[in-house]
Amino acid sequence: LTTKKNLTVDGIVFCNLSENEVKQGILTGINFVIEDGAEFNKNSFIVSNGHIQIVESPDLLLKTGEDFKKAFNEVAMDSGEGIRVGPLFAQAPSRTSDFNVSSLALNTNAILGEATDSGKAKKDKKVNFRGKIKIGISVGSPDQPFPTWMDLEKVPKILDYILLWAKMPNGVLNIEDAYLFTPDGHDGEDIIGGCDINVPQIESPEDQFKRNAMRMRGHARVIRVNNFHLYLGDGGKGGDATTDKNCNPGKAVAGIGGNPSNFKWTADEAIEILGGFYIYPGRGGDGGKAIAYGADGIDGCTDREAINGKNAYATGGAGAANPRVLSAKGGVQGLSNIYIGSMYGGNGGDAEVNPGKGGNANKCDCPGGKGGDGFATPGRGGEVSLRYPAGVQRIPGSIDEKGKDGQGGTASGLPGQDGPKCPGNNNTNVVDTVSKPTPKDNATSKKTGFFEFIDLSTGQKVDYISGIKPHIIVATSGDPDVRNWLPIRLELKVNGDSVWNGKIEGDPSVVCRGSTGCSMDGPNVTTEFNSITLTAYSNNGQAVAIFSEKK
Repeated sequence: LTTKKNLTVDGIVFCNLSENEVKQGILTGINFVIEDGAEFNKNSFIVSNGHIQIVESPDLLLKTGEDFKKAFNEVAMDSGEGIRVGPLFAQAPSRTSDFNVSSLALNTNAILGEATDSGKAKKDKKVNFRGKIKIGISVGSPDQPFPTWMDLEKVPKILDYILLWAKMPNGVLNIEDAYLFTPDGHDGEDIIGGCDINVPQIESPEDQFKRNAMRMRGHARVIRVNNFHLYLGDGGKGGDATTDKNCNPGKAVAGIGGNPSNFKWTADEAIEILGGFYIYPGRGGDGGKAIAYGADGIDGCTDREAINGKNAYATGGAGAANPRVLSAKGGVQGLSNIYIGSMYGGNGGDAEVNPGKGGNANKCDCPGGKGGDGFATPGRGGEVSLRYPAGVQRIPGSIDEKGKDGQGGTASGLPGQDGPKCPGNNNTNVVDTVSKPTPKDNATSKKTGFFEFIDLSTGQKVDYISGIKPHIIVATSGDPDVRNWLPIRLELKVNGDSVWNGKIEGDPSVVCRGSTGCSMDGPNVTTEFNSITLTAYSNNGQAVAIFSEKK
């Protein structure tokens, strides 16, 4: 819409781009080219599922996808000449000039609609905006909320992102009694199928970019604000990762959350916050959920390894951190009228493991297969922090809340059934070299604990530790409960010399798989040895498990 004289908007300007239009290269939902002035009154609604542009000349319109992407990226950068408010950039300021504000009080001598140029009065191209712009769902309770049919909760899938672009280098932009609602970023794509899924590695930079929510960029000769509510959208959720159920092993790493919406205003002569400017920061995006499955063991007895259940490893996606610094430079007036709301980090994604159960023995005097092990690492919640210039205030009742960590822990697959005893044989001939001490370890043969080892390079259970980097599990049958031994001290001796000490400690739901085992990663173990001894000591100093390996 191009206007030569004053434009008045007293109703709804609505755009609903179709997928075919976007494929044909139509990216902008609504363009306003205002060559003289405009009045968007309190009854006006601008609603769009595409980019919105408000400019004073056709030459200032963004036209190509590359134009939009460049402008979108620039919004979040700590850049922009002249007088500036924004962005809420996501890093600690590197220098004190980030808060370089020469005036905290409002200059009451400023004349609305006029500015001086070499001592001469100059008529402005004024855009007075008093309505509502809707390119996202309402998260507040304005006096006149949008009709439900206008809700656009997320950036439409047909667009990678949305930008509100206002550029009037020769004009005055008055924003008064107005609301802007912005959409959330895209959720990451869920990946289902396969046995080694790593969403962050599989995603392209474009996929990650889409999880960033909508952004607003404004530039004018003068910007004036009075009672403006800016609701910034949330970052998109990271993609889930789910493996097949027959994996050996199953590995799943979920996607991380995206960044919330952002804004930046620059002006050549003045930014004046005449009344309340209320900023409601969006949340960091949540991390995705990871689900990993290990294959069940095979029934039989010809190959002990073949009937063991397989392992599963899952890592939940991290919630997006939300560390924000409000930048204000060059003499912004009325900073005490800026109010910032609550800050939230993204929640970490859950991690779920389903290790395989052991196969059943189909011969006498043969043990059933061991269940696989599952190691789940839940995603961490995003941290939160906020810094702002002197004078800026918080909205009453605002909180800053770190994202919640995801749920998840270790697990074990069920063991397979042992075969019956062979006729005439009263003693089982099954020998487990991993879980039981060697005959030489008579002093410890009555201990109730034993070791299990996993080769971290392959994810497979092994009955040795030489030449590998092992994951060390101090295990029992469940009675006694291993968790009661925490913290557990580990000591590794090679040829009688102590070469490594470790400690299994922390939250039992994280470092233990329940009552039957607690674990940690061990060191790389040499292949040059005469004897290796690994001992576990409970919290009262008692040796509860001993393993030895000799050449």
